[in-house]
Amino acid sequence: MAGFSGSGCVYMRKKGDDCFLDIGNATQFEILENVTEVQRTSKRCDSFGSALDIVGTKAPSSFNLSFDELDEDNMALLFLGNTAAHTQTGGTSSQVIDITKLGCLYSLSEELISGVTVSAVVDASGAEVVTSVAGTFANAAVVYDNKLAVAETITFTFTSPTAFDVVGSVSGALGSGDVATDFTSTLLGMTVLSAEWGGTFVAADTVVITVTAAAAGTAYTLDTDYTIEAQAGMVNVLNTGIIPLSSQIFVDYTSADLSADWQCVLGSKTDKVEAEIKLIGTNRADNKRVSVTIPKVSLIPASGIDFQGDDFQVGAMTGTVIVCPDQTDAYTVCLEKGTDGCAV
Repeated sequence: MAGFSGSGCVYMRKKGDDCFLDIGNATQFEILENVTEVQRTSKRCDSFGSALDIVGTKAPSSFNLSFDELDEDNMALLFLGNTAAHTQTGGTSSQVIDITKLGCLYSLSEELISGVTVSAVVDASGAEVVTSVAGTFANAAVVYDNKLAVAETITFTFTSPTAFDVVGSVSGALGSGDVATDFTSTLLGMTVLSAEWGGTFVAADTVVITVTAAAAGTAYTLDTDYTIEAQAGMVNVLNTGIIPLSSQIFVDYTSADLSADWQCVLGSKTDKVEAEIKLIGTNRADNKRVSVTIPKVSLIPASGIDFQGDDFQVGAMTGTVIVCPDQTDAYTVCLEKGTDGCAV
């Protein structure tokens, strides 16, 4: 007979999974039996305070698990979430940003950026060609959204003296309109005001607008007018620089490919973790082998993760051992007997 000081590997198979995951360095693997006792106590002078009867009510067993290796799978346990690949197809990009406040950071569409340049914006514009005997079009009053306008050809084809269909060479069919109503495309960021139409059109007349997208103008200076948070993909517009409030900036940048190098935890997907758990270990006091199997346990987090903590973080889960209808035992603990065993 020996005392018990254990070590071992812990494996968990979550409900719905086909295989077990290695929890890593488990610092606690505790099963606790719970019994509530009710007793009848003597009030007699010759036995005052003695227990006359004790009745115990068995409650479900408790289970506590702690671990200090916090990869995406173990974090998903603590955050009651799932894991997912964090992907991004790298390349060069351009983006127009509205500056609504100075001294704050604006997010770009991608992360892990490099080669960033920030410039003033040369507004999107368009040049028209009107094919009509008597119809006219005042393109100078067309309103373009610098963030949405792309380089393409927009064709307005009249189906009657007042109605027209609109098609983009890149965007495809954009709907229909008429000369008495402003035409707005949220896809293109372009508004054609009704006042721009003049004269008299007939069916089959066309107005073709060649759109030039917004472009980079005068460049601003890194660390003077703006700074970059490269990992998050953000531009910090400094309030000590010359970028005007209520203006727009044009940002050119390169983003990196993200694939197997990044994994995300999508948190708060469920209210508990149901799993089968195994411990395969050794009693270090006598070097005999030990195995523990819990067919089903319901777990909830007993700790969080302090991402700014100075100490190594330890994740903790607590829960209840569940006995399913097809089980005869809540759990099994097997101990090697006989000659000394080998460490597992």
